[in-house]
Amino acid sequence: MPHPGQTLEDPDTHAVARFLATADSSDGEAVVFELEAPPGWNAGPLHEHPEQVERIEVLSGRLVARIEDVAGLCTRGEDLTLAPGTPHTVENPGPAPARLRVEFSPALRSDRLFERMYGGGVGSHPPSLLPAGLRAWLESRGFGEEIHYLWPRRVLLLALCAAVAAVTLPAWRRSASAG
Repeated sequence: MPHPGQTLEDPDTHAVARFLATADSSDGEAVVFELEAPPGWNAGPLHEHPEQVERIEVLSGRLVARIEDVAGLCTRGEDLTLAPGTPHTVENPGPAPARLRVEFSPALRSDRLFERMYGGGVGSHPPSLLPAGLRAWLESRGFGEEIHYLWPRRVLLLALCAAVAAVTLPAWRRSASAG
């Protein structure tokens, strides 16, 4: 169960999240955490939070935000407030880590979602060999009120096929050469 002060590190991106408020500690009002995002980190494919306001404040470093079809650079002291259903993604273009304060309101189960995504929750973490967007989608299954990825079904199908091929092809080759 997520709790204030809990720190999690994403095993794939090495981003570090520290909870400041959870759904339980805020009586459902908000989930708040600080995120240390290394250069190159991103929040995954274009997505939206159907029932939540997301607020991101840049405490240090830089952040490129893509909101719908517009991209812009945010620096220390700037913040973004995204209404429910606003398509967006963010990334740290580097060269230094970015430190962010992120808030989702109402809380819903966002703390549990991030706990799962950052490897601290129950359940297995998808293999690192999968593309980051596919890993994010797999980790977020069951959290439809909190997040919805916006990509064409064809892209998802191709990524899934590529991942299955990457896992099964070596085993198939071994069995074919043994027989």
